[in-house]
Amino acid sequence: MLLVGAPEAKKTNPQNIVDGQFSAPFVLSVALSTGGMKWDSYQLLHDPQIRALMTKIHCEYDTEIEAEFPTNMSGKLTVHARGQVFVKKIVVPRGEPSNFLPQEEMLAKFTSLTEPYWDQNKQ
Repeated sequence: MLLVGAPEAKKTNPQNIVDGQFSAPFVLSVALSTGGMKWDSYQLLHDPQIRALMTKIHCEYDTEIEAEFPTNMSGKLTVHARGQVFVKKIVVPRGEPSNFLPQEEMLAKFTSLTEPYWDQNKQ
């Protein structure tokens, strides 16, 4: 909670990339709006649509999730939509050694992070 959710006033108003990296409201707003979070997503730090959505995201202390820290960077997401409640809990996030990405996904992530810097004219 203290890493990504508190204090709420700071986490709902990230001003730079580091603020955004440690803001659950920002990351979730981007993922909900664009379908995912990528390195280029930090260009959306001051996007009005993202900012508006961040005000609808509230982080709450959860003893079960906090008990996993620091062994795991766990999280639980609860979405209230259309009269329903959806809950997803992740104890070991993807990419951790015990929940490593499959080769195809690792290559896709590598490519998405490095491709903008490739010199397409060099072999």
